[in-house]
Amino acid sequence: MSYCVECGVELAKYHNKCPLCGTPVFNPNRSMDFSKNDYPVFKKHHSIVNRRKVARRLTAFILTMCFLMTALIPAIIDLHANSTITWSVYSLLSSLLLWTAIALPFFKKHTTFFKEFSIDLTATGIFCIALNIITTGQFSWVRYVVASMILVWVLMSGIFIKRHIRRFIPVVLLYILTAVGYFVLLGSWIVDTSVIFTLVLPLEIILVIVFLVSFFIIKSKLHGALNYIILFLIDILVVSVGFNLILSKFINGSYAFTWSFIVSLAVVPMIIAAIVIHKRQKIQGVLSKKLHR
Repeated sequence: MSYCVECGVELAKYHNKCPLCGTPVFNPNRSMDFSKNDYPVFKKHHSIVNRRKVARRLTAFILTMCFLMTALIPAIIDLHANSTITWSVYSLLSSLLLWTAIALPFFKKHTTFFKEFSIDLTATGIFCIALNIITTGQFSWVRYVVASMILVWVLMSGIFIKRHIRRFIPVVLLYILTAVGYFVLLGSWIVDTSVIFTLVLPLEIILVIVFLVSFFIIKSKLHGALNYIILFLIDILVVSVGFNLILSKFINGSYAFTWSFIVSLAVVPMIIAAIVIHKRQKIQGVLSKKLHR
């Protein structure tokens, strides 16, 4: 049996230094066995270190199985009853669209809002195209939907576009070219050209103006969730009133303030309440600074 020459602590065969004072151990008459240790080596389990990754993949797997069952069960019932796929194709397309919007983001570790928005918009466009072809056998009403989706995507991309791309493609020019292209497409699809100037063009002008004004307001000095809510409610009010007046002129031949009045009754109090809350926050902030509280 060996002991430390400094503190007298009993030493084991695998000690190369004293566990108490740290003095190196040297004994030429005993064999050294360093394969053992006083304390077990603690190793973190992978499920603890990567618990978020495991939870995310497990959620994605469960959601995928749910949507898969939602698609397969109607298909099996349809095959058993009709010996072919008929109505179950709608549940299949709906399940695929919901899987893309809900389950697919869980498979990705890093993603952005604009990327998810682009994927969801593409999936919705494919869903509408398939639905149009299945129901009518041709590419008819869905072209208006797809063109509108492309217009919305371009308008959204102007907000999230990177700065080095803006040097080559100004956002305002991108908006103008997209609006002109959208208008030309609608004009080539509509047989009655009078509809273009009395209905399509005015609605298009309202949307573009509202979006451009909101875009520049957001890019200037607008900050805070409450300000965004106020701007969004004002946009809803303006678009509703404008659409109401243009549609009533096109249908009845005169401007009338009808269904947008109901929208205004709901939106205007919300705008006033949001502005009051915002002003109260500012007043409270000023008073707290003045009173040093």
